[in-house]
Amino acid sequence: MKHTITEILRLSVRLILVIGIFHSVFAASPSHAAAISVGGRSIAIIQPEGFCWLDLNGSERLMAQQAAIIFSKTGQELLAMFADCKELKLLRSGKVTTLRRHGSFTADTNPRGLVVPTKQTRREVIGQTATQLSKASIYSDNLNNVKSTANQVLPGTILEMSVPRVISQDQNAIYIGGIVGSRSSLGVNRLIATVTNTTVLKGLVINMILHDEVKSDPYDFSSLLRESRALAAQLVRLNQ
Repeated sequence: MKHTITEILRLSVRLILVIGIFHSVFAASPSHAAAISVGGRSIAIIQPEGFCWLDLNGSERLMAQQAAIIFSKTGQELLAMFADCKELKLLRSGKVTTLRRHGSFTADTNPRGLVVPTKQTRREVIGQTATQLSKASIYSDNLNNVKSTANQVLPGTILEMSVPRVISQDQNAIYIGGIVGSRSSLGVNRLIATVTNTTVLKGLVINMILHDEVKSDPYDFSSLLRESRALAAQLVRLNQ
């Protein structure tokens, strides 16, 4: 399935959207890999060292539902979420109220909201996405639409969003970076850096999104990018 320019913009803008705005107590398991069924296919997903899968059907179900709504309105299906295990432990003990490092997996959907295989190769998806993301002059309306969607789900949460940009690409994925300004549950403003690797696994367009709270913008994406590139390479190997 070949994306139009509008679809590519919608698919890219949303990649910096679901950020550190959920502050529930997460139940988690310290697994590093999992097999999930999506679009009628079994996909292996992974998480960074020291991260835990979240139980999206348990006590944090509301948090998952909010994230799923935002993703669904921007052409994605939420597959899984994960967060730094140490931070989760502190959160559960009440010593912190927000998470600094976390991430998620999503799959691209068609206009009917279904995950379907793409006819494009991984190389074609990477190349086409890179080409369309270079046309930044028509991003303004898309950013405002995404921000509006987020604020409908969680009013007053998204403060500012930077234009997402390609920060790297290789044979495994294209890597998109962005900065989002958000407000925590206690009213504290935060900056969240996001790097998304978008790839094709078993014929499906899959996105792995990494978030990290930062102190300033502009931000050096090099550390988050290295982690994302290593994880993308593992994903491709696991799903060959």
